Amino acid sequence: MPRLAKKPCAWPGCSRLLLYTDRRYCSKHHQPSPQEEARREKRADPFYKRAPWLRLRLLFLRANPWCRECGRPATVVDHIKPIKDGGEPLDERNLQSLCPSCHSKKSAQECNRFGKEPQR
Repeated sequence: MPRLAKKPCAWPGCSRLLLYTDRRYCSKHHQPSPQEEARREKRADPFYKRAPWLRLRLLFLRANPWCRECGRPATVVDHIKPIKDGGEPLDERNLQSLCPSCHSKKSAQECNRFGKEPQR
């Protein structure tokens, strides 16, 4: 199967060729969206990779398999009071099970509540 021709980076003055033709900028000039930044920050936080959190999350989802808001199957364990705002990270009283949709809504509301721009 023939390959697509490489395109140059759209950044003014950059002559680097793109490896992936579906992108507009090279890796040096690519600026991630707010959603990409939030995902990267979440993944980069070592707390969410540590055994105590992973164990507690699994046990909490087993004990609370349904979304607290809508009743659908839950896949996310959310901190009611965010850790960055002083919430206890491993206290079950500060946790709730949510489906991805309800978790996204809650996160968007938290952004508005703390004076941040809502993510779209």
